[in-house]
Amino acid sequence: MYAAGVLPYTVYKSKIYILLGKEGRGLSDFGGYTDDVSEKSSTCAAREFSEETLGLFSSDESIRGRKQGVKHTTTIMDSILSEYINICNNSNNSDNNNATDSHHKKLIKLIKSRNNGYNMYIAPVPRFLLSNEFKYAYTDNENQEYHHRILSTEKTDIWWVDIQQMIQVIETFGCKEIDIRGVSKRLYINFVKTIRDPQCLEFLKYLNSHHDSAEQLVELEKQINEICKLF
Repeated sequence: MYAAGVLPYTVYKSKIYILLGKEGRGLSDFGGYTDDVSEKSSTCAAREFSEETLGLFSSDESIRGRKQGVKHTTTIMDSILSEYINICNNSNNSDNNNATDSHHKKLIKLIKSRNNGYNMYIAPVPRFLLSNEFKYAYTDNENQEYHHRILSTEKTDIWWVDIQQMIQVIETFGCKEIDIRGVSKRLYINFVKTIRDPQCLEFLKYLNSHHDSAEQLVELEKQINEICKLF
């Protein structure tokens, strides 16, 4: 068995933000171990992301915070990540040159960490999920009868972090904390090991440097919406 997860990002008010989840061991991406040995990396990452975000990225408000929402967002995120993998595997095929393929390759990145063997997909999401909405859904889920409850919800809160701040944390040697609204929050040690992978820093710097003007951010938002249109 292995572990995989998603580090989500989006554009909000002309800035790129990265989403972190809070649990007892610290802040991290949204991931965990495969359910069984046959589960694909993309499926594991999508399922863990959807369970830990309670299906709240679904465009259907009626199923957010419910098992149906988790199932829906798992299917969509798995499709997005699988398409990215297929495009990367067939990158030398001249047929794979349409705009959507290009968006997938430029806006998604699989980090196969050499530090801990973890597979982390940096991937866009279609909305800026507010902490209050997440906490309300988390509490509501905990109060559901067991057979209606979303299980494996390790995250108890979420925070969006400016991409420039995340880059600074990665570049600061030995840094294991991040400032959230003036308060230092501990990062989960295995997450720190994953983001220390050179590919992670390289991709985040690419996102930041290639989308630093208002026009570029508007275009990035359009590309994210195109990739995430089925949510």
